[in-house]
Amino acid sequence: MMRGQSLARLSSLLLVLLVLLVSCPVQESPPGHPSSIPQIDQALLHEGDFVFRHGTGLLSRMIVSVLDEPQAISHGGILFRQDDDSWAVIHSVSGRLYHEDGVQVESLTEFLEKAVPGSVIVMRLRSSQVIRDAMVRDAQLYLSERVTFDHSFSLENGELYCSELLWATLPGEIREEVTLFHRTGVILFETFFNPRYFAEIFRGPEGTPDP
Repeated sequence: MMRGQSLARLSSLLLVLLVLLVSCPVQESPPGHPSSIPQIDQALLHEGDFVFRHGTGLLSRMIVSVLDEPQAISHGGILFRQDDDSWAVIHSVSGRLYHEDGVQVESLTEFLEKAVPGSVIVMRLRSSQVIRDAMVRDAQLYLSERVTFDHSFSLENGELYCSELLWATLPGEIREEVTLFHRTGVILFETFFNPRYFAEIFRGPEGTPDP
C-alpha cells in the first residue's frame, strides 16, 4: 500500500513539474525560418481572444503527452492590441526557467515563433466585446501588478500559472460552467474549448472563422 501511494505521489509530482515547464522559451527550439512561423489572418482577431500553441521543445511535447487532452497544446495567453495597434499576448511563465517570472507580455509574432506549425488555435468567448474588453483589463491588471507564477498550482494564493491566468479573466458564472481539472488539480486547456461558450476563430495554418 505504501509503495503504491509513493508511486502515485511521484507520478503527480512529475506531472506538476511538466506543467510547470509549459511554454518555457529557454527550453524551446530556436525560432524557425520565417516561412515556418505560423501565420494568422489578424483581421480575424478580437481583443480578449485566447491564443494557444504547442511549443517546439521536448518539454512541450512531454506536457502534451502527459496531459493527453483532445487539443495538442502546451501553452496559452490572451490577445490585446498595444498602443501602436500591434497584437500582443499576455501570458504567465515560470521564472525558474526564464529571465522573467509570472504574468508578462510579448508580441504575437514572438509567441508564434515558439509554436509548432499547424498547432496554433484561437478561441473566443461567446459574449459581447464589452465583456472580452473587461477580460483584457483584468489580464493587464495582473501584468501591472507583476503577479508571480503559481508554482503551487493553487487557486487561492493570488499567483497565476498558464491556464489559471486565462481562467481568472473569465466571468465568474462562466468559470462555474466550463472549468475542467486534471486529477492533480491543474486547470485543463480543454476548459476553453467548450463549444457552448467558446467559438473557434483560427486553427492551424489557415484561418477558420466560426460560423
